[in-house]
Amino acid sequence: MGKRIIQKPKILVIDDDKNLCENLEQILTYEDYAVKYALDGPSGLRRIRAENFQLVILDLKMPGMDGVEVFGRIKKLNPKIGVIILTAYPSLDTAITTLKNDANDYIVKPFKNEDLVKAVKATAKKIGLLENPFSRLNKQVGQNVRALRMQKNIPLKELAERAGLSVGLISGVENGKNAASVLTLYRIAQILDIKLSLLVEGI
Repeated sequence: MGKRIIQKPKILVIDDDKNLCENLEQILTYEDYAVKYALDGPSGLRRIRAENFQLVILDLKMPGMDGVEVFGRIKKLNPKIGVIILTAYPSLDTAITTLKNDANDYIVKPFKNEDLVKAVKATAKKIGLLENPFSRLNKQVGQNVRALRMQKNIPLKELAERAGLSVGLISGVENGKNAASVLTLYRIAQILDIKLSLLVEGI
């Protein structure tokens, strides 16, 4: 099965150019993203506080509060949010500063629409919004196994020995790399002394 967007990611465009904002809204809505925009830093930050955006497209040069300051405040509000920087005034220093501060991409205006869409898709993939549904399922099961094992204070090696499974298998399950069979999950649940349903919670 190919990769697909699990949810409809919410994108906020923060740029003082209204025409650009409306253009990006149209382009990215067509690509199946939920898009809103703000024309200055303060209103963009208010939107981020009020709504759960996964990705921000941010202009560096804006009147009043510039993009560098907005970027810093965004990361304080939500360190996990993806940020793509836009600028019509590229400089090596600015690029290095923003990327070191955990920006996901840096695009120079004017840009081709397909390049912007490509950057958005790459960022969505990087922050976990674009993935194979089976990968997401494996990841959730693995997180549950690890959390419950840690809660029971059982080392990985001990769990493997008592369940009659290899350390590599359980490690792969916990890391979301291996799909666990029902029998594997049943054995793990037995050793952890929990209901099997707890291992698939949240799926």
